Amino acid sequence: MVIIVTSEKFAEMSKRRFTTSSQEESLLGYVERIKSLMLMSGEEKNLTMAVFGTSFCGRRKDTILDAVLDLQMDAKVQVRMVDSAADMARLLLCMHRAVANAEHRKRRIEQSNFVMDQDRRCIKGVRPVGRADAELTSDWWGKMLMRIPRVTEQDMQTVVAAYPCPFRLMLEYEKIERQDVRERLLANLQVGRGAGRTETQRRLGPVLSKKICLMLTSTDGEQLVTT
Repeated sequence: MVIIVTSEKFAEMSKRRFTTSSQEESLLGYVERIKSLMLMSGEEKNLTMAVFGTSFCGRRKDTILDAVLDLQMDAKVQVRMVDSAADMARLLLCMHRAVANAEHRKRRIEQSNFVMDQDRRCIKGVRPVGRADAELTSDWWGKMLMRIPRVTEQDMQTVVAAYPCPFRLMLEYEKIERQDVRERLLANLQVGRGAGRTETQRRLGPVLSKKICLMLTSTDGEQLVTT
């Protein structure tokens, strides 16, 4: 929500530390009254104050900045200084676009197959999906694996066949307490090469198993998945 205040009114209210009446409100008192009205109407949105004009009734610049900081720190209100009607129009246009984009992103998340953890702000799983969507997930998972150094197409297909979705593999990792055991979880998967009589098999091996484990479980942003 945006409230528009003239620079003269902003300077006048910033002089008062307390609200004595509805005609003589302090700046923080005015903002708290607006927030109370928003809560009564069921709205819990961020509040932005647009200060229109350049005349602050002769008040010093540092006192105006102090008032702005008080609003931002104490009342959690964003303050934007606007010099002209054109700047005000651009500000309202940008905020309108941001609100529309936020609603669009929210709908996309709600309609997607991902289950969001709102507290951690991360993806914690996928919803059950149809066959076409499951194939799409496996394809995405396979491409993700192919980004790991030294992973061949046969290695990728073996891991995807055992764990069609990365979240299933992550659940398996969560059941294991010891990190070294986690890193060896995929080591004994049998990777097939060739076809018919010439087909041979080998183990995925501890090196690739560790790389995949680190990619999905590491919390160190600077840790490298070595070549």
